[in-house]
Amino acid sequence: MIKTFDIKIPLILALNLCYVYIISTLNTEISPYVYIMLPAVFIVPPALFLNFLPAMFVVAFSALINEVVMPVRTGLVCALWLSCAYVVHNQRFRFRTLDAFSVISLMLVLNFSILLLYALCLPNGCAGTAEYFYRVAIDVSVSSAVLIAISKFTVTLPADIMRVLGVDISVAEGD
Repeated sequence: MIKTFDIKIPLILALNLCYVYIISTLNTEISPYVYIMLPAVFIVPPALFLNFLPAMFVVAFSALINEVVMPVRTGLVCALWLSCAYVVHNQRFRFRTLDAFSVISLMLVLNFSILLLYALCLPNGCAGTAEYFYRVAIDVSVSSAVLIAISKFTVTLPADIMRVLGVDISVAEGD
């Protein structure tokens, strides 16, 4: 039935659950001022390190878990994240070296695109349009600054943990 079990799947799922906890705890404290959203952290590592179906499973599960802590529509976020993971997975050969510039650039573009779609498609509770876009600009700016600081770490962490466990992990070559 199951030919092989990929140990990378539970590791990346566990890391994503830790990220959800950390981000939601941080947002609980700072939400009156800014709200940090980092969907790229949940999409890029599975799309790079896992084969296609396991990557889509991990991204879908992470999206559904994120929907619990975010005021967004069920299914919309999952579909958006899966389409982004599909694009990253198909272009993963460009990121084999995992150099800092390409990883940060990938995550920033992905995060900015998703947050822009969130801002345009999802309902908001602001009184006026100017107030809403001001808050979105602040949230995107702070989220981008945080992402620049942590993106290389979040992408290489699964690989580093697997190397400690004695498992060779690299950007997935083929499916």
